[in-house]
Formats: sequence, structure tokens, C-alpha cells
Amino acid sequence: MRFVLALVVNLVRLVLWPLRVLASARAAPRSGWVKVTIDGPVVEVASHPPFWEGRSPVTSLHQLRRLVDVCAEDARVVGLLVVLRGWQGGSATATSLRRVLLAARERNKRLVVYLPRGGGTRTMYVASAAERIIVAPQSQLSPLGFAVQAQYLKEGLDRVGVEPEVLAHGRFKTAGETLVASEMSAAQREQLEALLDDAYETLIDALVEGRGVSRKLAEQWVDDGPWSATAAIRQGLVDASAHEDELPKKLDPERQRGAPLVGFRRYLRRRVLRWVPWRRKPRIGVVELHGPIAGRAAAMLPMATGEHFTSCIERAIEDRSVRGVILHVSSPGGSVLVSDQMLHGVRRLADKKPVVACFGDIAASGGYLAALGTAAIFAEPTTITGSIGVVAARFGVAPLLAKLGIAVETVKRGRRADMHSPVRSLAADEKEVVQRELEEVYGYFVEAVARARGRTFAEIEPLAQGRVYSGIAARRLGLIDGVGGFPEAMRELRRRIGGRDRTLEPQVVGAGWRSALIGRLHPAAAEVWSDVVAMMLAGGSERTWLWCPSRLVDLVDRC
Repeated sequence: MRFVLALVVNLVRLVLWPLRVLASARAAPRSGWVKVTIDGPVVEVASHPPFWEGRSPVTSLHQLRRLVDVCAEDARVVGLLVVLRGWQGGSATATSLRRVLLAARERNKRLVVYLPRGGGTRTMYVASAAERIIVAPQSQLSPLGFAVQAQYLKEGLDRVGVEPEVLAHGRFKTAGETLVASEMSAAQREQLEALLDDAYETLIDALVEGRGVSRKLAEQWVDDGPWSATAAIRQGLVDASAHEDELPKKLDPERQRGAPLVGFRRYLRRRVLRWVPWRRKPRIGVVELHGPIAGRAAAMLPMATGEHFTSCIERAIEDRSVRGVILHVSSPGGSVLVSDQMLHGVRRLADKKPVVACFGDIAASGGYLAALGTAAIFAEPTTITGSIGVVAARFGVAPLLAKLGIAVETVKRGRRADMHSPVRSLAADEKEVVQRELEEVYGYFVEAVARARGRTFAEIEPLAQGRVYSGIAARRLGLIDGVGGFPEAMRELRRRIGGRDRTLEPQVVGAGWRSALIGRLHPAAAEVWSDVVAMMLAGGSERTWLWCPSRLVDLVDRC
């Protein structure tokens, strides 16, 4: 069937070939600009949404890299106009996007960024790659830096009669402390300050480099903001203000109608001439691990389910066109059982084909664990990485029931038959059992890291303790192999594949129609989840590292 379809399509294209060549040559107007509008999720490699969903395509960083390569070979294209309208992504995604924009300037193309809604810290960080930044009149610029806030619930829970019990292994595994403490611990403050230091330095360095100013002035922009459009222009933070319909004139004041623009998707369709292959082309598969890890989906909350992930792994193994795989992780962790199953699946895949991991905005706990089955791990400088530790939590409601005048009678056989009941606290010997289980899982986690990183348990254990690191720190400590994100992971995978397959293109490995359904749920970039969401995810009978009392807990770190 594929052969017949390819034959028909290619015959039509052959007849129209002269017209297609002409259209390719004139894909962009002479001295024209390619306009890229980013409004919504930004991902590394986009999967094509099924036609029945009617969704607009997300912005793919891989497609933008291809656009830069194509524009570099087209003398008719003067530069790129990037409109950052309402993009979605974390710090690592922002770093990847900024790197793509810098590549355009390195290929001798002009780059102008337009901010129709102003922008905050991450938006200004991305925009600083441009030679000119234009903002909308009356917009506001707020490159205010980075802050972390956590709500400590102990006193509030005491008032309503809820008794949380938190057991943890790892000095920095502090996710549950918001339930049992009234203020931030020294360990939590230490790791958060280290993360913020790296993020802040990355921001200031970008402003200094991109805007060509002193470090003192860049720090002043951050400390004295927010800035109105007028004030930002006066300070040199941006270059000009304009409404969107005035941009062509801003780009080329000499022309009566201003610079001609062409949308980047239309430009690529016309510029890139392709034949439909007779058989499926070899490719690099991208298996995504996005969102909190759970055994199955719950409501409409985005997560990485074990069933979906396993299906993708099986497809990657069975698909002969997949020469190698990039495991793209953007997950804060989750179920210990499912995380271990994911690691097992990645190892099975790695026995068949080369596999390299690439971390997105966050790869912590189970997200980091699953990547240990790959040959090499890459991240961005600001990727939240590690959290090699474990924490368990449960809630007791006996005081609340007493306040409400509700009596609970228990009839049981087996001394600990009601151990997981929320109407009583854990006894001392029961806490010892849970703590022992925590220690076993912690030991397994550290041993898995040591085995994957070619280190000893004694070398890894001091780096564990539940601590999260930036990508920069993780590389320095040997927890990952390189900083540079998806392009570096692609280069390493192509090197391992070898032969003539160095030009293979990436494509998301799905799991059939279920993949399309779940694809609607998982996030474009995993932000740090709140404790409340983490608790909701642990509902039901699934044993997780979140907070389900029948098993270990790995509540998402508040960073």
C-alpha cells in the first residue's frame, strides 16, 4: 500500500517538478524575512496531532534548527523575525530556544525578536539572543530574576486536625517538609540557593553577551525592574516599540511597504523539495518520558504512565526503521515501581539499539533513574537534575474526626491490618518498618546510579541524599555526561550508530491511538509540580513514591 501511494504521489510531483523548483527558489521574497510566531508549547520534537483533534501544531525546536539551516543557504532571506507571543516552557527549554536563535546569527542572518506582550525573566533571556528587540507600546518588561516560594502547612494542618507523618532518606529529600515544618530547613535552603545561583548567573551572562553591556548594568536591569516599554528603551534593555503591523517598516525603513515577510512553515514547505520514499526511511526514535510517573492516568492530569511508556519502548525495539533512540526526559519522578519498570525497559532497548538520554526542564527522582539505562546523558545548564533519594508521607485524620464528633471502631485480625488507615498514627515499630523500606529503596537507587556512572557506591552516596542540581553542577559532579541539550544528544547518538546514518532525523515514537490520546495530556515542558497536585496524583490504589501510604513516597521537590 505504501509503495502504491508513494508511486502515485511521486508521479504527480514529477509532473509538477518545474513548478516546484520555481516555488522553492522563490519560497521567500527577495530581501525578505522569515517570520516565526511562537505562541504555546515549545517542544524538542513534535509529534503530528491526529486530524480529528484539530489542534494547532506546537513549536518544535528541531524544526526551528532545520529552518536556520535552510535559511543559511538561501540568499533571498535577510533574517528571522521571531514573535514571542505566549510561549510555554521551563528554564531548560528557554536555553534550548535561545541557542537556536543564536545559531541564526552565527549563520550570518539577522535576528529580530518582537515581544507583543512584553515579557518576564525567561522571555527576556530568550530575546537577548537577538540583535534587536522590539516591544509593543505600553507593554512591560520584567526580567526580575528567580524566586522560590513554598507553603509550610504544619500549623494549618494542626488546626484542622490532620496529622501528616513524613519519613525520608536523604538529607536533601525535603519535599515532605512543607507538611511537618513551619519553616524551610537549612538543607532545602542550601540546595535551592545553589540552583538559583546557577540560574541567575546564566541570565546575567546572557544579558551581558546579548545586549553588549556591562555586568553592573545587566544586574541593574534585573534589580530595578519592572520596566515600561519607554523606560526599557531608555535603559537599553530593548531597542524600540511598535505595533505588530508596523514591524515590516521597522525591519526595512527604506521600502515603501517595509520588509516582505513569509511564515516559516509555509517557507519550509516550499523551500524543501522531497520525494515520498518507497519504504519507511531510517530514523532516530524519540521516546518521551514527560510528567509525573504513575502506573495509569488519572483524570486529565498530564503524566507519564507505565503502560504508555512500555508500549513506546516495544515499538522502538520492533521498528526496524529506528536505528537508535533518544530518551527525552522531562519528569519530576513518581512511582518507584513504574520508574524501575521504565529503567528495565530502557535497558532492554539499549541491548538492541544505541540509546542516549536528553533531559528537558526537570529530570529528578524516577525521571533520573529511568535514564540510567542509556549510554550517555545530556542536559541543559538549568535542567533540574538528580534528587537521588526517597521520602514517604501519610496523613492521619483522627484529631479531625474527633473535632467532628465521629467515632471509628476497628475490628481486625492481624496486628498491623489497619496500618495504612488514616484514622490512626503509625506505631513506633511500624515507622521502623517503613524507614527500613526507605533505606532499601535508597540503597537500590544509589547502587543503580553508581553502576550506570561507573563509580562506586561510596563515591555516589554523598552526591545523592535527595539533592537536586542544575545541569551545570550535575555535569561537574559526573551525574551526566554533557551540557548542550538535544543537539549534543543527537551528535552522540549518531556517532554511536555510525556508518551512513549520521544524517538520520528524529521522530517521536508513539504507541498508536493511545499515544494520540495521552499526547493531549502530557506537558510541553515539565514545570515543578505543587505538593497539592502531587498528592492528587497518588490517589487510588497505585503504589507510588508520591504519598500513597501503602508504599514509598517521592513527592515532587519544590524547586
